Amino acid sequence: MDNLTITMQRLRPEDSGTYFCEAIAKDGQGWGAGTMLVVTDTLSPAASACPGTQLTSFTFPVVLALGCLLIVLGLAAMCVLKRRQIRNICPARDRSTAGVIYEDMSCSRRDTISIANHYQ
Repeated sequence: MDNLTITMQRLRPEDSGTYFCEAIAKDGQGWGAGTMLVVTDTLSPAASACPGTQLTSFTFPVVLALGCLLIVLGLAAMCVLKRRQIRNICPARDRSTAGVIYEDMSCSRRDTISIANHYQ
């Protein structure tokens, strides 16, 4: 390998020094000549922040909201399918009200004998 690039982020002056690269291959290992790194100043927090960190802080709420939306849509679809399945199992009966007489029992006394219906 003739060319290698290493990206280092959030460096501080304490990180200054000589860095050596070790290559391990099938036929053995080898060390590079070393690279001297001198960090002279610290960057502001905004400049030293990784670009991926800002993207992650924005995308996490979006991904979370989309995940919740998908879960809600999935549950709604399950409810609709279950309702259709129940309707297929229990066929609809004739719901016409012809011949059906309703009597309001909310105000009547339950211990009395029923009276014949005058409307028949």
